[in-house]
Amino acid sequence: MPTVWFLGMYERVLYGNRALPFAAEMARRGLIATAVAGVVAVVTYPLAWARMRRMAIEGSTGNGLRPWRVSQWLVQRMVRRPGERAVFSFIGQTMTRNSKYHVYLAMYYGIGVALAVACSLSFTLRGGQIHIGTSADGLHAITPLIMFWVIAGLRAAFGLPVNLQAGWIFRVTGVKLSECAAAARSWAMMCAMVVLSLILIVLRLLGWDAWHLLVQAGTGFCVALLLTNAFFFSQEAVPFNKPRMPGNSKWGLVMALYLIVLPQFVFRMIDVEHGVEHKWTRAVGWCVSTAVMWGLMVWRRRKSPPLDDDWAEYSGEYLLLGLGPR
Repeated sequence: MPTVWFLGMYERVLYGNRALPFAAEMARRGLIATAVAGVVAVVTYPLAWARMRRMAIEGSTGNGLRPWRVSQWLVQRMVRRPGERAVFSFIGQTMTRNSKYHVYLAMYYGIGVALAVACSLSFTLRGGQIHIGTSADGLHAITPLIMFWVIAGLRAAFGLPVNLQAGWIFRVTGVKLSECAAAARSWAMMCAMVVLSLILIVLRLLGWDAWHLLVQAGTGFCVALLLTNAFFFSQEAVPFNKPRMPGNSKWGLVMALYLIVLPQFVFRMIDVEHGVEHKWTRAVGWCVSTAVMWGLMVWRRRKSPPLDDDWAEYSGEYLLLGLGPR
């Protein structure tokens, strides 16, 4: 783990040759890591500076790339309602063009990837040398762990306002809040499926066979479906257009979610994956349980008061803009 590398460097600087035997090897890895980070910074900084200068001169915040025709075709087939499709495209363009969300998600997902790597790797000491291997339980934890961080990160990112002054456009175009919420769930589910595909590729490169990959794909899809509906169950606003209320701190719930709920969830999913791999009939029970939980969440959401009534709180903006009823 990188923290141990720099601990070795500290020991070598502090005690020199009198440091513990592990310090020399760890210090060597720390120096290599520092050199690699320095080279990456030297190479990428001029490129980033040139890009930022061009953006400042041209007044552009986007990358200028048009979406692929294949992706457009998939969105048209997956997202049927016009309002939902418009908000879906709005989410994609906002996430692509706003660097604030790039930095936020990079930090957020970096933590998830670091935890996944720390869980999947094992270190053994043989003959005075440290050997790196993989942990079976750790590899099974990658899918539920990263799925959790991906969907939770998107849920938090959608709550960060981008331009509240322009939010009135959603209320005059006739889009429904239910369609906005559905678009947020669709976007999160799409991202989860892309990440799941990358995880399956990595596991295949590590030597997993077709049966174990199939189990990972099935459980990953079920986990993404349940987490998406759970995290976006109370989505009641257009993504990036809900003001953050001052003094409304939920740090207690956040700490409980990541320190208590997340570990128990990952351990439970590891048991489920092992159970399905050893006895395929358990997959039927897992799929039925997923379908029942998903159906209950959908039924409960439909029984909730209509989200579209929340537009009434913005009547003051209608009058201010001269858009109120006559």
